[in-house]
Amino acid sequence: MEFYSTHSLAYSLIKNNSKVLSLGCGHCHIEKELREKKNCYIHGVDNLLNNNIKCLDLYEIVDLDHYKFEFKNNYDFILLLDVIEHLHNPENFLKLLNNKISQNPKSKLLISTPNVANIFIRLMLLFGYFNYGKRGILDKTHARLFTKDSFIKILEENNFRINSISYIPIPIPLVIKNRFICNIFMNIQKYMNILFGKLFSFQIFIEAEAYPDLDYLIADGEDLISYN
Repeated sequence: MEFYSTHSLAYSLIKNNSKVLSLGCGHCHIEKELREKKNCYIHGVDNLLNNNIKCLDLYEIVDLDHYKFEFKNNYDFILLLDVIEHLHNPENFLKLLNNKISQNPKSKLLISTPNVANIFIRLMLLFGYFNYGKRGILDKTHARLFTKDSFIKILEENNFRINSISYIPIPIPLVIKNRFICNIFMNIQKYMNILFGKLFSFQIFIEAEAYPDLDYLIADGEDLISYN
């Protein structure tokens, strides 16, 4: 986490000794850092088995498209970093997540996704080129694609309140190893994202919090007095 990324931003926002639920934790790189350096409790959820899960406090192997959200509602942070675009029904996933965590006012959702409205994707479309690949915005495992506006919309429609939005640059350090050149390009991207984030950002990062879906609570027979 030496450069500005979704992981470095999430790491900076999570406080020491926090309880963290990481949905789609993958190879657990940020989770390992949080546990070892910030003394966080980490509950990881993913569909694969890897050697890094030994650094977690709790790990579940599940298909996130069919996750039942059977956990205690006591997490300070929920991580959903570059996961939503892999889900076949992200609307239902976010609805279930909201129903689970909305009654815990301290829970914060840290969520990110690639920006399909990035200028390079727009230029590709202009010249009639649109092919999925092994990684990046058009990763062939992506089931859904989002712009900033559609990303905000899917969260708000499932009762998440947006606290902040950050624009993440292209991860140049993963391609160019020269630190001096990397710093130049990363700084250029930083200022371009300040001015034209929707156009130049590689990923969009949002901090949000859940509030109760009153229609769901009524259907579920919950007492609404405490939410007035």
